Amino acid sequence: MSKLNEVPKESHNKSQWFGITTLFLIALIAYLFVTAPPPLPDSTISGTIISVNEMFKILNAENQAVRTKWTKTVSDGKKAGLKFNENWRQEGEDAGPLPALFLRETGNTLVQAPTLLRLFLGSDFPIVAANLLKGAQRKMLDEIRATKKPQFFYDESTKNYIAMFPDYAVSMGCVDCHNKHPNSSKTDWHLNDIMGATTWSFPKEFVSTEDVLKNISYLRSGFTTAYASYLKKVETFKQKPEIGAKWPDAGFFMPNLEVFAETYEKTNSNPSLVELTKLIYSEPTVNKKNDREAASF
Repeated sequence: MSKLNEVPKESHNKSQWFGITTLFLIALIAYLFVTAPPPLPDSTISGTIISVNEMFKILNAENQAVRTKWTKTVSDGKKAGLKFNENWRQEGEDAGPLPALFLRETGNTLVQAPTLLRLFLGSDFPIVAANLLKGAQRKMLDEIRATKKPQFFYDESTKNYIAMFPDYAVSMGCVDCHNKHPNSSKTDWHLNDIMGATTWSFPKEFVSTEDVLKNISYLRSGFTTAYASYLKKVETFKQKPEIGAKWPDAGFFMPNLEVFAETYEKTNSNPSLVELTKLIYSEPTVNKKNDREAASF
C-alpha cells in the first residue's frame, strides 16, 4: 500500500498543521503587503481578536466547498459503477460514505484533534437517532427554516457558542434516500428543502486569528483523514477503482489522497485568506458589539 493511501498518523497531522499554517501565514503576509494601504504591527496577523462567529463562517465555507465536491463525487461515482451507502464501514460492503457520513467522519476527527471545536450535522427528522437536534438547537432550526439564514447563539446548557447553517437537500439523491429509507420519520422531502443544520460549537466568544488558522488546519486534516478512511476501505473491494489523478466523472476512478487534498486546498485557500484579511482590518469593537447581540439567546 502506498503512503498516500495510509490514514494520517498523529505525527503526520502535526506536520500537516505546521505546513498549512506556515503557508497560510506566508500567503496572508504577502496579500497584506500588496493590497493593504495602512501598515500593520508585526503582532496583528497572529494576535487580532475576532468573534468566534466569524471563525464559524470561514470554517463552514471550507466545509461546504468540500461537501459540495464530495456530493458530486458520489453522484459521478454511482454513474461510473461505484457504491456509496450508510453501511459503508461494514465488512464485505464495497461502498463509500454518503455526503452526510463524510461530514460525520470529519467531525469525529476534530474530537481527536487538540481543539475544542466541534462539528455536527443534525435534524428534527434524522434517520439516525443520534443526529436528533434538541433544546436550543432544535428551536433555532425553526428560525433557520423561517429566515433561511444561519443562526448564532450561546447555548447555556452546553456552555458553548453555537453556529447553525442551513443544510439543504441539494440533490435528488439526498431526497430519495431520506424519503425511501425505512428509518426515516419524514418521507415527503423535496429538492432544496432545509433538511437540518450543519452545527459548529466552540466554548470561547472571541478567538485570535492564530486560533482560526489552527482550526482551519484541523478541519482540513479532518477532510484528509475521512478520505483516507475511504481509500483504506477501497483496498478491500472486490472490484477496485483506479486510484490516481482522475475523479469518477472520468470513469471508474477515484483520486489519491494527494490529489484530493490539493483540490480542496486550492478551492478553499483564497476565499479563507480574503475573509481573514478583512477581519484583520475590521474594527474589533464593532465585531464585539455585534457578536454580543447575536449571542443573546
